[in-house]
Amino acid sequence: MSKDIMSRLSEGIVLGDGGYIVELEQRGWVKAGAFTPEVTINHPSAVRELHAEMANAGAEVLQVMAFYGSRAKLETVGEGERTMEINRAATRIAKDVACNEILVAGNLSTTWKWEDGNTESNQLAASMFDEQIEAQEDVDFFIGETFHHLGEALLCLERVKAKSKAPSMITMSFRSTIITQDGFPPSECAKRLAGAGAEIVGVNCMRDPERTYPIIEKMRSATDAFIAAQPVAYRCAQTKCLGSLVHQRSPTG
Repeated sequence: MSKDIMSRLSEGIVLGDGGYIVELEQRGWVKAGAFTPEVTINHPSAVRELHAEMANAGAEVLQVMAFYGSRAKLETVGEGERTMEINRAATRIAKDVACNEILVAGNLSTTWKWEDGNTESNQLAASMFDEQIEAQEDVDFFIGETFHHLGEALLCLERVKAKSKAPSMITMSFRSTIITQDGFPPSECAKRLAGAGAEIVGVNCMRDPERTYPIIEKMRSATDAFIAAQPVAYRCAQTKCLGSLVHQRSPTG
């Protein structure tokens, strides 16, 4: 593998993968509804096969299948004590399939434990991010995704910068409105995340492409950082699994 994520982005759009949990639900490999990644140790061959399919479909980045892989989320399905094992297995599988030819991105996500102004909950969330970062060793960059609070997204970014030298991509997720649950619009999210050191900022999940790209436009106008777009999947299987992971800077950026 000759180029890192930043070098590739300087040349244009980079295509990523996504939608692992939903696809594995459809194939019957995970319990529906929990969205936790214990499948990486319970059925590793299923994860490996899906990574291979993503690569074959053209993905230039394979994400470690560790969405909702924090200790607190795994405790909801009785797997908290295997947090490190699950995250390490997810990382190993992605690297094995990538075989140094495709970039591998670590994966962190909302913990559902962060609370605005609550020092104790923030320390708990930070410790869970740290645990996953440690387990996902030597990835090419980290993706922090599906954050409904800018504060938690900034905390995730802070922990990546503290625990790793890898570049970071942080994406927000908007539901009924385009304001985060702690009161920030997309433009402010992009500006603050980029200002705090995120190399790539963006939006993921909850909305289809038609309702995602207006948010991207607002982020684009607020920063010259690279922009990520991961809308909700739709239509055919390949479209469902693949999305435009990262977008190049604006011509003036």
